[in-house]
Amino acid sequence: RKRGFWIVLAAAAIVITAGMGSLSLKAYDDCFYARKGVEMEERGPSFTVTWGDRPQFMNPPLQFWLLGASFALFGENDFAARLPALLMALGLLLMLYRIAHLLGDRSAGVVAAALLLITPVFLLNARRCMMEIPLAFWATGALLVFLEGIERPKLHTLFALPLAAAILTKSVLGLFPLLVLAGLLASPVLRKQLRNPWLWLGIAGGVVLGASWTIRETMLFGSRFLDAHFGNFVLAQGMGTSSPTRAFLAYPRILFEFYQPIVIAALVGLVVLVRERVRKGSSKADVLISWVLVPLAVYSLAASRNQRYIFPILPGLALVGGFLMSRKLPRVSAALTSFAVPLVCVVAAFLFWFRPTALVSDWNRTYKEHRALAREELPPGSTVPYLGGDYWTEANPALYYWGVLRPPGPLPASRLPDLRRGAAARDRSDRRPVRGRR
Repeated sequence: RKRGFWIVLAAAAIVITAGMGSLSLKAYDDCFYARKGVEMEERGPSFTVTWGDRPQFMNPPLQFWLLGASFALFGENDFAARLPALLMALGLLLMLYRIAHLLGDRSAGVVAAALLLITPVFLLNARRCMMEIPLAFWATGALLVFLEGIERPKLHTLFALPLAAAILTKSVLGLFPLLVLAGLLASPVLRKQLRNPWLWLGIAGGVVLGASWTIRETMLFGSRFLDAHFGNFVLAQGMGTSSPTRAFLAYPRILFEFYQPIVIAALVGLVVLVRERVRKGSSKADVLISWVLVPLAVYSLAASRNQRYIFPILPGLALVGGFLMSRKLPRVSAALTSFAVPLVCVVAAFLFWFRPTALVSDWNRTYKEHRALAREELPPGSTVPYLGGDYWTEANPALYYWGVLRPPGPLPASRLPDLRRGAAARDRSDRRPVRGRR
């Protein structure tokens, strides 16, 4: 079992790291977040996140602190931008293996890791500069601490750390672990853990630490911050009306659209776990049921529904599918973890190294290739007129790669610095034969 897991983990490291410094970042939202990390590195750790040196109240600062540290260590490049999410993705696999061990079946952890690696939504996010992997990492860490504390209750005080980190990564969505714990009120075996004072100390500590960003920004910016973050981002997406049918079907449709192939094994596994619970009574495995079902039910009540919001259930789906396959299909599981998934990872890594555009688009290659030229011809802070209809697809990579700020909104036509012409002239001069050479 351990050998199988280390094989899967090595395969994960190979495929996630392959060519991750060569492909450019996507405009949505990788360049957006990466630029915030660059500015955090330039200014030093701060509760106030900026973009274009202007305060931004969309996201708390924790992930940008990590991005800033990565840029400080490795320079302002795409490798450094992707590194925090990459390490968290690998850490997530390690935590799944430990959780499966605590639930009584380490083989399920190996299968769960393998299932994640063949799920594109996980693999692609592990190679990006986004918030999905970090939130899933901290939420999974909180649930791991909860399970560890069942036998050693004082460990529940450590619940504060991943809970606070989740909140400082994704604000209200960082309360995800508390939703899972609320679902355990229906489990007699686990309900008694909620009477543990150490756990409540951990919950209180996590909420207080997580609220530090809100408190600090409110002190600095007052209603401007509260209206921007909670009004425009939280309440606007959470409040609203929709038909019961649409609310009920929205996330099942999203699961089958974005969470393949892991969702098939997970849904069958959920049915098996629920039937076992009815027949045998509750158990620690109730954590898995609550991990998946409770957030889906709660988030269905919101006005806005997006596959990003439920990303933290992905590790839970993997574990449910892992338990099903390790119990019901042991030979298939063995083949999957020892041969099939490592082979797929090696092939995918080969393509990422030598033919990356066969798997993903090189979104902003032009911006990346002309970075030196742009910074040479455009001084930092330059205002470049914007001509077009989709502002953010140009502004994000322009500010991240070139360091120039494009003001929001279309501007009247004016002469743009002809960077492409300059680049073409430079390319021609590089290809021009030099006398005395062959």
